Amino acid sequence: MKTADRRLIRILALLAGMIAVLIVLDKFPYPLSLPSLPTFMLQKQAAHDRAVADALRADPDTLPPLPPASIGTKDVSGGTDDIPSLPPESGEASDDTPTGQEPAVPLPDENTLVLTFLGSCAPGSPLGSRAFGSLNLTMEEQGAAAVFAGLRDYLIADDRTVAANVAVLSDSAAAFATARCIAPASAAALYAGNSVELVSLIGYSAEPEAYADTAAALSAAGSDTFTEGERIVIEEKGFRVSLIGAYLTRIGGRSAEIAEIRQAAKDSDFVIVYYAVEPDDGHLSQDWLDAILRAYADAGASLLIGVGGTLRPAGTYDDTLIASSLGTLLDGSTLTAENVSALLRVSLTRGENGAAGISTEWIPCTLYADNLWSPAVMPEGDARDRVLAYLAGDVYSPHLAS
Repeated sequence: MKTADRRLIRILALLAGMIAVLIVLDKFPYPLSLPSLPTFMLQKQAAHDRAVADALRADPDTLPPLPPASIGTKDVSGGTDDIPSLPPESGEASDDTPTGQEPAVPLPDENTLVLTFLGSCAPGSPLGSRAFGSLNLTMEEQGAAAVFAGLRDYLIADDRTVAANVAVLSDSAAAFATARCIAPASAAALYAGNSVELVSLIGYSAEPEAYADTAAALSAAGSDTFTEGERIVIEEKGFRVSLIGAYLTRIGGRSAEIAEIRQAAKDSDFVIVYYAVEPDDGHLSQDWLDAILRAYADAGASLLIGVGGTLRPAGTYDDTLIASSLGTLLDGSTLTAENVSALLRVSLTRGENGAAGISTEWIPCTLYADNLWSPAVMPEGDARDRVLAYLAGDVYSPHLAS
């Protein structure tokens, strides 16, 4: 063989190897980080973000609007009795409290509407794997609803529970094309089987067929779904609450969402925005994000709740609580997730003079312990106190020093 031919073969082999590496990187089920963007690019983006933030503070309506009809409304009024009860799966706790025994978490009274918000949940495994130790195999052996056994006392002791699902729940192989975390449709029982009545699909990045299959699985199990640009209306116990889904990205303005918040503030006792931020490896400007959230508050939002990523401290703007991120509560795609999250329990009340009031309670949680995939409420102690101090902004980390 001639030297030139051998050289050509080596070049072709090298190209084939590079293509194979790119394919693996694109399909690999775990997060892979590329090198940081050059400093000058970050500086340019930061300058752009500051300009957008300044414009938003000056007049939110000057930004480009979202596509028409981006806000839809659903009415999910009624009590938890509207949600079909599922028979307990193997390993799943029962709703029933033994006669004469007080419930572990007190039930809300008839004059208080209690809503519980969960962080991001990915009930599934990379590429749908059922390997030993995977979340899919755990749900198959124990029952999907059993995964939340450590949270169940809190999830059933409210009027509504809201979670954010980011996994594909489907029995169709066609829905798996670009999904990272996948589970069978039966995994939807994780939510409905624990009285999670509302499940968001905000920022859902999977293929349309995967989205449709996941929404159908959740609906069939007994949970209502909503996504960005949708408004959920809850009318119960004399309250009218609007829950608005939002996905914060660089593209497009926020005018439609702000207009919807303003309208909701006119016809609702409370307006809650449940939002996720576009993943960006930390390159999103905090000024940009703060400006949007403050614009939501100025428009009439009573409470702003973020999900996804890691748990972040809460803050206030005027009288509006901003729960920056409840973090990730369940992530079957990796064990490297930070092992701390929190539930946010929101109590809505009305005083003797008819004025509506809102109070919140943080419930720190761990994601896994001796048993994998077992989120649970933290017991009283130094670790729990540290998380509460972190949420209040008093310490820099939610973890105790080793």
